[in-house]
Amino acid sequence: MSCDELKEFYELYALGVAEPEERREVEEHLERNCPNCTPGIRLARQQVAALALAAPQVELPSGLRDRVVTAVAPVLEKPTSVNWLTHAWATLAVLMLAAVLWYNYSARRLEGQLALLGRRLAAAETTNSELTVRNRLLVEALALVSLPESRQLIFGRTDREPPRGRIWVHPQRGVLLLASRLPPAPAGRIYEMWIVPKSGPPAPAGLFNSDPRGEATHVWSLPVDLSTAAAVAVTLEPEAGAPAPTSTPLIVASF
Repeated sequence: MSCDELKEFYELYALGVAEPEERREVEEHLERNCPNCTPGIRLARQQVAALALAAPQVELPSGLRDRVVTAVAPVLEKPTSVNWLTHAWATLAVLMLAAVLWYNYSARRLEGQLALLGRRLAAAETTNSELTVRNRLLVEALALVSLPESRQLIFGRTDREPPRGRIWVHPQRGVLLLASRLPPAPAGRIYEMWIVPKSGPPAPAGLFNSDPRGEATHVWSLPVDLSTAAAVAVTLEPEAGAPAPTSTPLIVASF
């Protein structure tokens, strides 16, 4: 543990109620004369010692001790009530302090465990959601590739360093794009696919990005009219997308 993590165990160590693991950690720091933990433990010991002596001192009236000793000496041999109460209250105070410190330590540990469990649960839910989306895309992609009505388009064969890949278009199930050599979009930008008709403006067909290896998969699950479509294109657009292309297409696959 670091010195900052050990601070909350100083008082528990000084009281002798720290867990074995935390006690070993503290003692390892003390053995190497840690400049942070050594004075911290010393101060904690002083505070615990001071607590044991925290009961107020009582000033007895002159001659009272002699009169009490003379009166009880024949029949009683036990400490005075003042000293007995003083030590009893000091002991009780130490026990109460130990109980409070232990409760706080246990509460903090429980909170930490609950927070860790919450983070793990959130991560599991996120992973499950991602797997669900990937499985759906895989099913749709397999259908687009395998159905006889699908039409396959190839892009990037003639350019020197382009994005390369294939596109499958099905009139009812939509479009599947598989690309490689497509760098991830810069910050604040995204790739947008378009269905380019033989006449009229291109129709947006979804946003996507590539992974760090430059590979991308995108499925557009809406019908495509093959009789009027001329090409499928991809441009780099603002992060929220655009209603019409604002840059030169990086990918163009013609029918």
